[in-house]
Amino acid sequence: MSLARIHQPLLQSPSFFRRQDRTKSRTAWIMGLTSEIEVLNADLAEHGLVDFIARNQVRIVDEGYDALLANLATILNNKGASSFTDEFGDSLEKLPGPRFFLVQHVFCDLIPRLELDHLPILHLVDKLVRQGGSDIAAGQPNVALRNWCALDPRRSAAIYADARSGGALALRHLTFALEAHNAVDEAIGFAHCDLKEAQFAAATALGRMNLGSEFKRALDTLVELANADDENLSLTGLHAGFSATTLAGEKLSSDLENALAWRMNVETPQTIYLAADLLWKHPAVLTPRALQLCLAAVEAVAPQYGGTVQHLDFATRSLAELGQLDRMVELVGKICDRTNGAISLSSFGGLLRQLEANGPDALGRAVVFWLINGELHIRNSLASELTDIGRDVPSYSVPADCLPADAATQLFLCRKAVGWFFSDPLSAAPILLSVLRHGSREVAGDVCDLIFDPLLLSYGGKFKDYLEAQTQGDDALSASLLKLIEAKNAVHEAADGVETLVELRPSERQHEAERALWQEQMKDGMESANKRSVFADLFTTQYILYGRSSLYAVDRGDGHKELVQSELSAFSVSAELPLLDIFDPAGLRHSLYQMKFEERSEL
Repeated sequence: MSLARIHQPLLQSPSFFRRQDRTKSRTAWIMGLTSEIEVLNADLAEHGLVDFIARNQVRIVDEGYDALLANLATILNNKGASSFTDEFGDSLEKLPGPRFFLVQHVFCDLIPRLELDHLPILHLVDKLVRQGGSDIAAGQPNVALRNWCALDPRRSAAIYADARSGGALALRHLTFALEAHNAVDEAIGFAHCDLKEAQFAAATALGRMNLGSEFKRALDTLVELANADDENLSLTGLHAGFSATTLAGEKLSSDLENALAWRMNVETPQTIYLAADLLWKHPAVLTPRALQLCLAAVEAVAPQYGGTVQHLDFATRSLAELGQLDRMVELVGKICDRTNGAISLSSFGGLLRQLEANGPDALGRAVVFWLINGELHIRNSLASELTDIGRDVPSYSVPADCLPADAATQLFLCRKAVGWFFSDPLSAAPILLSVLRHGSREVAGDVCDLIFDPLLLSYGGKFKDYLEAQTQGDDALSASLLKLIEAKNAVHEAADGVETLVELRPSERQHEAERALWQEQMKDGMESANKRSVFADLFTTQYILYGRSSLYAVDRGDGHKELVQSELSAFSVSAELPLLDIFDPAGLRHSLYQMKFEERSEL
C-alpha cells in the first residue's frame, strides 16, 4: 500500500512536497522512497508532528485518515517516550486559534494509539488543555486521556502512584484515570488522603461514576467532603453528591440536604454558581427545601457573573417541567430590580421562549405579575422586550384568573400597561380589554378613558383595527369599544384640514435649509462609516439605482471588472407615530410619566 492510497489528499496538495524551505534535491529523494512510514518519518524528522498536521490540514474526513494515524503512532512508539515531547515541543503555542484546534483534534485521536509512558502523555494533554483555554473543545484531550487509560489498567495505576507521591501532572489528571476504570475504591481512598488536589479529583470522579452497590459508601464520603471547612472542597463534594444521586436515580439524602443548607448560609459567588448549576442540572432530585435554598441563593447573583446568569436561564426548562415556572418569573423580576437593570430580561431568553412555548396565557400571566409586583427596572426591561412596531396582533393574552381581585389594582395594572407599552399599543390592549371583559365594573369607565386618551387619540392604524375586530359581539365590551371608535372618528373629522393652515406650515426657506442640512449630515455620516468599517475591504460596494436595482463590480480574473446589475424586491415595515406627540407633546410626556412611576397607594 502506497502513501498515495493511504492519504491521497496530502500528496495532491502542492504544499505537501513543494514548500519554499525545501530544496529540489530533498524533493527528489523523498519521491524515491517506497515506504509510507519512511516518507512520514522523514517529514517528521525535518519539521515535526505539529507542522506536519497543520501544514497538510489533516482532517477526520480525509481518505486514509485511520491508516495515517496508525503510521504516525508506529513512528512515535518506536521513537519512545524520551523523544516524544520533542515532536510537539513549543510549536503548539505558535499555531493560531482555528489551526490549533485542527491539530488538537488529530492529537486526541492519536493519543489512545500511543504505547508510551504516562508522563509524556500527561504533558501533552496538559499542554493541549491549557492552550485551548475556555473554548468548548478545550476539554477533548482529557477525554482522549481517559480513553488511553481505559485500554490498560497499568496506565491508571502508574498515574495513581505518581499522584500519591505528589506529582503535579498526575494530580491534575487523576479524575480521568479514576473514571477510566470506574475505580470507586481508589477514589474513596484518595478522598480521605491529605492531598487536597487528590480530594478534588476523587470527588469529581465519584460524581461521574456508575457507583452501583457502592453508592451509599461513596455518598457518605462525598457528604464528608461537603462538610469540609474549605469552601472549594465543600462545593466540589456537594456538586459531586448531587451528580451521583442523579446518576443513581436515588432520592436526595437528608445529610446532603443539610450540607447544602449549611453551605448556602454563606453568600459567595461560588455558592451562587453552585445553586444555579443544581437548578439546571439536578432539578429532579431537589427536595422542596433544597429548591428553596437554591432559589434564595441565586437571587443574589451579581451582573459580572454572566456564567451564573446563563446557567440560571438554562434551568428554566427544567423548572417548568417541575411546575415551577411561576417561581422563575418571580425570581427574574427580583434579580432585574435588585441589580438596577444591569441584569435584564435580555439575559433570560430561555425564560421568554419557554413562556411563549407554553402559550399566550403563560406570557400574559408573567406580564401581569411583573407590572403589578415589579419595580422600575423589570417593567422597563419588559417594555423593551415586548414592544414591536411590526406586530399585527398582540403577542400574549390575559386570562381572567390572573387579574387582581380588587378594582384599584386592576386600574393600576391598566395604567402601567399604557404607560410602559404606549409606543406599541397592541401590547397594552390585552390587559385593557381583559379588565373591561372580566374586571370590576367600578373601573370600566376609567379603563375606557385610558383606551381613548392617550391610545386612540394617538393611533388610528393597527390598534384601531384590532379594537374594531373586538366589536363583533353584542356584549357590553363591544358597545363600549364602538362608542370609543365613534369618538375617535369624530376627533379625526374635526381635525380634518388642520394640515392646510398656513400658520402650521414651515416656510420654503426652512424646508430648503432642513434638506440641505440633512444631506450634509448623511454625506458626512456615510464617509465616516466607510472609513471606520471593518467590512470595507471584505465586501463589494453596491450602488442602489433608484431603489429598483443594485450595481456592483465583479473581478473576472483577467484584469477587467464587469458591472453586474441585480433587481431588488420590495418589502416594507410600517410604523405609526402618535399624534399626541405632535399636538400636545408636553402633556403626553407628563401623563406617561405619571402612569409609569406612580405607586399603587397614589390611586
